[in-house]
Amino acid sequence: MKQAPLVLLVSLLVVSALCLDSTPNKSNHSSNETSVRPSGSLAQGITTFLSGARKDLENCNTTLRKPLSPGSGREYLNMTVLNGTALEMNGRVYRHVLLGIWNVSFSGEARLKDYKIVWAQRRNLTTTGGQEIDFKVYNGEDVVGSFTYWYVPFRLDSFCVVIDSTQLNLSNGDTLTFLFVHTRRGDMWLVLLG
Repeated sequence: MKQAPLVLLVSLLVVSALCLDSTPNKSNHSSNETSVRPSGSLAQGITTFLSGARKDLENCNTTLRKPLSPGSGREYLNMTVLNGTALEMNGRVYRHVLLGIWNVSFSGEARLKDYKIVWAQRRNLTTTGGQEIDFKVYNGEDVVGSFTYWYVPFRLDSFCVVIDSTQLNLSNGDTLTFLFVHTRRGDMWLVLLG
């Protein structure tokens, strides 16, 4: 009689252990499936950002801020993102790479075709958070282009939308256009090749 409760207890422990062993495998498998980003998510993120920037311009409170900063290229808001690596603007197709969106990083590295793009924060420029960010473009081991981007929040926040662009004309005929778009929701840094 004393053995029956012991056998029941051992059986319960074995069944519990088997259930515990099989549960993580199921959850790991399903979490891996959900963690894979769909191929269109990058393109969707850029499209969402550009749509938001256009809405910011339409609804800009001009008593506090001006709609568009001087020198901003409005055509950049009308890009059509084809997929994660190509977009169309003014009837031309460009290859692109996204350096950052919403909360961008002041240092990083990205690849676009044969080019490696590296950017790094040199130093804190002002007490209000201004940053001096150096960009370098490599083809293999050689630096083929560079420039400095000044990220100054108080200048950016004076406008509903700020679009800065810098073109690097490379010796092989390629042109890289670095695009910096700022809205009150955040920033988007994009590089176009074409």
